[in-house]
Amino acid sequence: MEAIDYARKAREVPNARKIVRAKVIDYARKAREVSNARKIVRAETLDYARKAREVPNARKITRAKVIDYARKAREASNARKIARAAVIDYARKAREVSNARKQKNMKRILITGAGSFIGTSFENYIKNHTNHAEYEISVMDTLTGKIVSGSSLSDKRKDTCKDATDTGKEIANDDKDVAETGKNVADAISDNENDASTDTWNFDGYDVVFHVAGIAHADVGKVTEEGKELYRKVNTELAIETAKKAKAAGVKQFIFMSSAIVYGASSPIGKEKIITKDTKPEPENFYGESKLNAETGLLKLMSNEGENKLNAETGLSELSDGDTQANRNQTEVADSSGKPFKVVILRPPMIYGPGCKGNYNSLRKFALKFPVFPKVANERSMLYIDNLCEFVRLMIDNEESGIFHPANAETSNTSEMVKMIAEAHGKKKALMGGLTWLLKLLSHFTGLVNKAFGNLTYAEELTEYKDNYRIYSLTESITATEQQ
Repeated sequence: MEAIDYARKAREVPNARKIVRAKVIDYARKAREVSNARKIVRAETLDYARKAREVPNARKITRAKVIDYARKAREASNARKIARAAVIDYARKAREVSNARKQKNMKRILITGAGSFIGTSFENYIKNHTNHAEYEISVMDTLTGKIVSGSSLSDKRKDTCKDATDTGKEIANDDKDVAETGKNVADAISDNENDASTDTWNFDGYDVVFHVAGIAHADVGKVTEEGKELYRKVNTELAIETAKKAKAAGVKQFIFMSSAIVYGASSPIGKEKIITKDTKPEPENFYGESKLNAETGLLKLMSNEGENKLNAETGLSELSDGDTQANRNQTEVADSSGKPFKVVILRPPMIYGPGCKGNYNSLRKFALKFPVFPKVANERSMLYIDNLCEFVRLMIDNEESGIFHPANAETSNTSEMVKMIAEAHGKKKALMGGLTWLLKLLSHFTGLVNKAFGNLTYAEELTEYKDNYRIYSLTESITATEQQ
């Protein structure tokens, strides 16, 4: 039994050794695992410590980046502001340059004769023109020498201080009105002659003076000798005095509104009168003489070459030989700028348009009041106000000098024109023939007959110009006049 027990135990011993050995091996493995775990923990601890050290650095870096980004953002914002300011400054300078160029090329025009039909019409025409930015318009009241608005004068002055170019226009109702108007202007001339430092006649800075001031009268036969003298002072001396001061101030161009009246009155009813380039001025009354004498004095303000050329073309030298010494002396004036002084003289026929008075307005009354009107075969040159305004604008743009005869492209017939006026108002007008003999008889008792039915036309060659200024036909102009 003991041997069996011993044998059993002997067999258990190797097994125990195997078990112990296995346990030792397992322990050793676990020991290695523990050691590896420690290494891992240590490594993780080191890594954590490293990362813990990196976090403050990362925060510092992040903070630095944020600060740098904010700085760059501020810089970008400032750069935008600087760029915007630069753009605004550039735009401002560009506008200044543009305005300087415009001002350099801009024509500064002074209209002398405030409240006049032609002056006011030209002022409004330029302000509404497509190229209005190329012009600067001012208006001078010749009674005071002050710059005023063209529409600021009283109705009284508007009625008595009109353009001297409206042939036959009834500006003043009688000699008293003419004398009163002329005396005021004559006094203004005297005041300026006696005041060496006058502030009321300042033409500095203007390129062009458009002179439309003057007086006219419908019935020249009733004007007194005193009235005739006033015509000379206003229509002649005022024009020359204005041009002298304009030239002395360096004005480049002077545009004078003369009239077809320098060729005399209309021919009697039934007789033809055509003005050609060979027709010499032959005024029939003091009004025409006052305009022609003004032309003569104005031409003397030009260079000798220009004066001689124009005198040769117009025959003005003949009239200037008989001119008074006083008129000769008043044209002696120095040009402070040294620039050439150009004179434009316009001799238009009867001018009409919205708001006009005179002969056209008389015909208009006939057209609207009476169903019948005499049929007479006459011809007259006329000029619509906008066609005149365009012509004056071209004179300025082209820097012209000389004597010109603007007129509508078509001549007018008094009877047909009355009919057109009536039709513009939806009225029918019957033209009655066979009355010429009666009108001829009446013409011996009143000058109004020949004014209405006489003949006075410009030859086509005299009215032509290199640029088109006839923007309205006769029919269109009558319609435009009656619609306003």
